[in-house]
Amino acid sequence: MKILHVCLSNFYIDGYAYQENMLVAEHVRAGHSVHVLASTETFGTDGKLTYINSSSYMGSDGAIVERLPYRFTSFSHFFARKFRAYVGLTARLEEIAPDVIVFHGLCGFALLEVAKYVKRNPRVVLYADSHEDFNTSARGLLSKWLLHFMCYRVIFQISLPEISKVFCISKETVLFVRDFYGCPEIKIEFLPLGGKIFSDEEYN
Repeated sequence: MKILHVCLSNFYIDGYAYQENMLVAEHVRAGHSVHVLASTETFGTDGKLTYINSSSYMGSDGAIVERLPYRFTSFSHFFARKFRAYVGLTARLEEIAPDVIVFHGLCGFALLEVAKYVKRNPRVVLYADSHEDFNTSARGLLSKWLLHFMCYRVIFQISLPEISKVFCISKETVLFVRDFYGCPEIKIEFLPLGGKIFSDEEYN
């Protein structure tokens, strides 16, 4: 099976154990053909958020990682990072031709572009996950009502018919997605963060 992980609403950082990394590595171990489309957002050597050039390479989790450039950077890099639209996304979807798409995070224009691709290709199954809750997102008035409610929420609502399931990493995220973004309960599934269980020898 060809599985595409889309990490364009958040970051994808090689060598870390975030949910995105764990799922990609597990899908590779299961023998699937796995591809990652990611933003240029990552951590620098100092552990702080930074931005790198667009590129394509074999990632540390065993899948090809393509980092796509933001659109609208000539207008405003800040706006481009918040709006989250990308150069060449639809073309890459057509070329990769996945069977399953896992879209990480609900915040960004890229979700709408992926949903339009799935509508044109109904054989493709689209899953989304959400890490957002009111502890980490939509904390200020502008962020809550302008960015999340009037932008991200509208994009999510338009994309919703093409999304099979929305996986939420916590109970707080379930409330955020259901009550604030307006996701029907039937499409929500609680998917707590996973991890690797070490043997006693490895743990010691």
